[in-house]
Amino acid sequence: MNDDDEPKGYTWEVDYADGLNIRDVLHEDESGSIEKSVAKLILDTKREKRFNNRPAKVRLGIMRYVYLIIDCSFSMADKSMQPSGLLVTIK
Repeated sequence: MNDDDEPKGYTWEVDYADGLNIRDVLHEDESGSIEKSVAKLILDTKREKRFNNRPAKVRLGIMRYVYLIIDCSFSMADKSMQPSGLLVTIK
């Protein structure tokens, strides 16, 4: 039999096995644990998902507002206008 005639399983299995190289993704620390590598892999996956779901044009930065409040209470009580400015404003 030729190598081409052997059943190799589903096509996606071959692609999955070729694309997944555990030794490149996971690294052991001094104690032999791979927890840090798994946590980093999960964090990178979440970051990539957030980046891909973000709208194309997003302007990042701080929106700032300026409120200008003018206190004219003394000038409203001035009698330069007849009747006073306060009474004119109330009407």
